[in-house]
Amino acid sequence: TNLINFSDKIFAIFKQEAGFYRRRGGNVFWVGHPMIDLTKKLPSKKDSRTILKLRANQNILLLMPASRPQELRYILPTYLKTAKKLQLRYPSLIVYIPSCRRVFDERFRKGLEKYGIKGKVISQQDNSELKPYIYSLTKLALCKSGTVNMELALYGIPQIVGYKVSRVTAFIAKRILNFKVKFISPVNLLLKRLVIPEFVQRNFNENKIFHKACRLLDLKLEKSKMKKGYTLLRKELGEKGVVERAAKEIINSII
Repeated sequence: TNLINFSDKIFAIFKQEAGFYRRRGGNVFWVGHPMIDLTKKLPSKKDSRTILKLRANQNILLLMPASRPQELRYILPTYLKTAKKLQLRYPSLIVYIPSCRRVFDERFRKGLEKYGIKGKVISQQDNSELKPYIYSLTKLALCKSGTVNMELALYGIPQIVGYKVSRVTAFIAKRILNFKVKFISPVNLLLKRLVIPEFVQRNFNENKIFHKACRLLDLKLEKSKMKKGYTLLRKELGEKGVVERAAKEIINSII
């Protein structure tokens, strides 16, 4: 209510968000999600293999496990174990781990070495340049929940989402703060349905994730179901021209 009272106009990036404020008397303009404008056509697989120096049969298993230090402890090891199992089953998969912090680089490298995984850590400096080529060759992404789920979905990349915190944190969230959410991925939350497989807390283990990953890699129906969900997501996020629409509406409001 306070936001509505002191705002002349609210620019909403989500359709549901716009409806929420409109029902409460807010002057709302739904512009769409700016990520729609940022999603560009990916380079060809041939060009990507040339840039990344990969052979014709090689594809990428993308790991995006951590943006916070605690996630290195609770998420990274399980995804590395899963990656090792997948690489044994699918030898043509090469593991790539983009790093969002320089201090994470060494932890990621040591993780690859510890589990004998054939792969590469992409530094934060190189990530922005190489990302389109990496995405072009990604067969499957194992990631934590976050904005990256939306980005991968808009590029049509199959993914699995996992998350785990300490037992103490989980206990406080559940028992004391009464924290309850049906889904942890923004994609599933927005669509109110399980489009991306989620593995949380006790279910976050390499055997369960490996089994689901194999289904996504082997079965066209599994990938097709996920991509149908991605199509629904694009409709929910609006049409291209988000930034321009927002800019025009701001100008019209102040003239």
